[in-house]
Amino acid sequence: MTGEHGFDADRCEVCRWPRSAENRCATCGWDSGRDDTRLRGAARHRWDLLAARRALGVGFLAGGEHHDLLRAGPPDDHEPERAGAEVGDAGAAVAQRPGLVVAAPGSTVALLGLGPDGIDIVEMVPDEGGLFAAGDRQQWPWAKLLTSVDCDATQLRFHVAGGIGPGDVDPVALAREVWTNLPMTSLAGRSMLFVLPEPDWALTVWTVQLYCRNRSATVWRGVGVEETVRRLSRTRPLDRPYHLVLADADADGVSRLVPVLAFPSGTVPPAVAVVPVAVPPGIRGPLALPVMLCQDSHGEGQRDVREWLPVRIGSAELPAGGTDMVTMRLSSSGTLSIDRFGDEHRGWPELLAAVGAGSPRTDLVLAIDISGAEAAERLVLGRAVLGELTDASSGSQPAPGSLRVVLVGYGQHDVRHPRDAEVPLVEKAFDSAADAQMELGFWKALPNRDDVAAGVEHALVAVSKVIWRPTARRVAVFVGGKPPYPVAQDPFDPALPCPQRLDWRDYADQLRNDGVSIVVVQKPPGWRHRGRIRSAIERRADAWRELGVQGRYGYDVPPSSLARAIALLGSPSVPDLPPFARPCPSMPSTLTEGGDDAL
Repeated sequence: MTGEHGFDADRCEVCRWPRSAENRCATCGWDSGRDDTRLRGAARHRWDLLAARRALGVGFLAGGEHHDLLRAGPPDDHEPERAGAEVGDAGAAVAQRPGLVVAAPGSTVALLGLGPDGIDIVEMVPDEGGLFAAGDRQQWPWAKLLTSVDCDATQLRFHVAGGIGPGDVDPVALAREVWTNLPMTSLAGRSMLFVLPEPDWALTVWTVQLYCRNRSATVWRGVGVEETVRRLSRTRPLDRPYHLVLADADADGVSRLVPVLAFPSGTVPPAVAVVPVAVPPGIRGPLALPVMLCQDSHGEGQRDVREWLPVRIGSAELPAGGTDMVTMRLSSSGTLSIDRFGDEHRGWPELLAAVGAGSPRTDLVLAIDISGAEAAERLVLGRAVLGELTDASSGSQPAPGSLRVVLVGYGQHDVRHPRDAEVPLVEKAFDSAADAQMELGFWKALPNRDDVAAGVEHALVAVSKVIWRPTARRVAVFVGGKPPYPVAQDPFDPALPCPQRLDWRDYADQLRNDGVSIVVVQKPPGWRHRGRIRSAIERRADAWRELGVQGRYGYDVPPSSLARAIALLGSPSVPDLPPFARPCPSMPSTLTEGGDDAL
């Protein structure tokens, strides 16, 4: 071929479109090697006949109007009917399933639908995640694009369908005129997507071919503009990943934000992502749940989530001290929703300001029941937790006074001397977890003096007298088994009332009002009683549930998990954090009410 990319080369003698070096035309199938005037005339007649049938539909009948459009004379009686069947078969054969759009990440796509009536232009604008939404629209009828053609609307449709006619219309000139009259400056910088709803209308195909001779574009055949808008919104992969931003913290209490991948780049909506989250104990009130968009396409170049863009920030109340599942849905239109989550009223900057806003100092009271045979097990757990806090604090030059520990060991009233109001108490304060851990190594168990109660209420009184540092987190952990003594005598409860008539609820409420978070580590004792007596004891045992509303665990709780829970509690910033990415301690399966030896 000669000329610019073949468009000034030899034309096919039938369809008038530039042909390749081969003899057979790729457009109409005419073999230019045939030097037969009769066959050439018949091929031209047939080409125009098919174009007329497309343009006029069933209105193009034998003996009807517009037969002068055809080269080589009007059709015979049966030609229009045969042409109609052939046109229908050809249209069905060229339909294709749309593939992906060739577009630069984040670029606007110009959707051009070339149909029998003109060209529809729709700007498909990507959001921050690369999902498309329809923007500005334009409609350009062929009459405005092909102003050089002096003919009526019917003949114009005939030429758009590929018809040449006796006037020997030049389809290359028509295609070039389209691009001359279209507002191409408004399409500058756009990725081009051509849609051919009727791809057997030759001029629509030729116009696209002319554009693509030295430019890249995507072409979809056999689908309409509106369907393409819907499919494009649905099938456009995410250019950049969506992350769920969660919180994390070690036993040193330092909180930070961590991204958890929800929808990777390349995700095609609609899509669903389910991410497990954990809620620290003691959290009450709604938690924020930000879904963020990383600035680069892989989520690796910009690691600081504080610089990412929010897609949606949800807010919901989740059960404290356990795990939950967050379900996110990306709709066909690209809308992101979070099941069970409403909209968070605070913005991303406000949430960022809340993270890490709590005090780095913690005041911890560890109250341990040191009576009975299980006291040794409780002391071992206490030392293990303090060991975890020691390891966390010594990780990197801890600030002096970052952790203060008060140890409280409590015993029982002596049932042999019911008027004795005293309960054995041991109280010591330390400026480091290591010193407190060492001290617990010297503590010894007290003899069991009561099978059904322990002096929890006296331990609460001792904790209420602690002088807390004004800016420190305040956490009290109770490690015990038997519940507190009742305030009054229950005829069916073998436990005697506290001689001082102390009500543990009053002191627990006082502590919470003072900003103290209370955690319970409990192993229910085995009650060797039946009937109404057992019911009365179990009612009193409900005290552990009420006291441990912010966190209640069994003896088999991992010390590291309990240390994390202690670090997270009491911080003013905790309610403003998102849920956590790592599991927090929850009630282990060994926390079974009634005990294994209950009768």
